[in-house]
Amino acid sequence: MGVGAIFVLAGVLAFLPAIVDRWALRRGASPETLIALATVTLFGLAAVPVAFTICTGFLAAGGDHGPPSAAAVAGLLIVALVAGRTLARAIAIRRRWRELSRVARALELPDAHDGVKVLPVGDLLAFVAGSEAFISRGLIDHLDPAQRQAVIAHEREHASRGHARLLGAARALAHGAFGIAPASRAAAALDRELDALADRAAAQSLGDPSVVQAALRSVAAATADPAADPQHAAMLQRIERLARCNASGPPLIDGAVRLLTLAIGAFVLAVVCLSIHTGTVLLGAIACGLLIASLLAFTKPVLTRRPPPPRSQETPHA
Repeated sequence: MGVGAIFVLAGVLAFLPAIVDRWALRRGASPETLIALATVTLFGLAAVPVAFTICTGFLAAGGDHGPPSAAAVAGLLIVALVAGRTLARAIAIRRRWRELSRVARALELPDAHDGVKVLPVGDLLAFVAGSEAFISRGLIDHLDPAQRQAVIAHEREHASRGHARLLGAARALAHGAFGIAPASRAAAALDRELDALADRAAAQSLGDPSVVQAALRSVAAATADPAADPQHAAMLQRIERLARCNASGPPLIDGAVRLLTLAIGAFVLAVVCLSIHTGTVLLGAIACGLLIASLLAFTKPVLTRRPPPPRSQETPHA
């Protein structure tokens, strides 16, 4: 029963979340709703090999269940490989963040506005590393003052809400899972929706979504070959979504996706519980606790609603 449920869970996670994500995105689901779906999908995928290893009873060797089977050994090896690759990628991401932070301090980079650092490069760049936001001199010079303020508000939202940490964890998990399609799709969906959240926050901060749209159009227009740049289509999609700049999606669509997300999360926990037998009760309880704690730790800063920031009247200086 336990192994069968694990395979059913793997099949569900391989196809259903991606189908629901595309369906809900076309119908205007809110970023918070789609972020929850992507996050639960990633953690569900991480739970599959763990549940399989528990179910096959590797730790029950020498007990009532006899010596470990070949499947148990294979499951444990998969868990070790996935965990090792995930941890290694997470460490590499954090190391790059710390290195960039040290370089910024050494160069004494100037602030564009409210802690956003200016990189002395001509490329059009704006990004967050850990809790620090950066914008390039090239992008500052490319945008007019209002558009520049929109980009800075966007990056400041990423930095203040911990989006980089959530996305870094998602990318590490996708890498740890050997880049399998369901994990890569969920990480890409998370990236897309975090940008949508930051776009919406920037529009609320400035009081005018059209300024954020203009900044996105300006960056998209600077693409030398839009057909060869996958980010160009993403920019156009973000512009279109800002036309519907509101705090929540259609109640029926959001409600349906949230209900499905809750069902998937409950299914993940049920499968982990079904995989537990008397020899691995403690391991199963620890796995369930870690899954729940990880979900809460990563999603709470993003999904907790807060009032929109006051509109800034200050124009950032170059």
